[in-house]
Amino acid sequence: MLLIGGAARLSYIEISVIFNLWIQGGLLTLSSVVPISVLLYTGNYNEHPFLMIILSLYTLLYIVLFILMLVHYKLPFDRAYYLCVDDLRTIAKKWHITYQVVNILIFIVAFLVLLCANVFIPFLVK
Repeated sequence: MLLIGGAARLSYIEISVIFNLWIQGGLLTLSSVVPISVLLYTGNYNEHPFLMIILSLYTLLYIVLFILMLVHYKLPFDRAYYLCVDDLRTIAKKWHITYQVVNILIFIVAFLVLLCANVFIPFLVK
């Protein structure tokens, strides 16, 4: 992230907020549209009306959570960054693990699991 931030002339704090919160959150929110889009594209929405409702609520949940996250971690960058660090430290303390492990679990593991789930949900619907 330091290389990307340096190339874009952004500080570590700015690139951390932009990448970890805005880009990752935005990608997850956009990817939540994939399952419903595939259902619409394949024309299977008539066969699965209940699934269509569930997937619509699923996408709406992502949108609401993304907006709440943006409001919680509002600018300026320093405020958003240090609030996020404080939140991660609080989680680490509650889970009895280190800040670094929480950081990895949320911004790498959870992100990849949710992204893959959003992309592969359509393959579960036949």
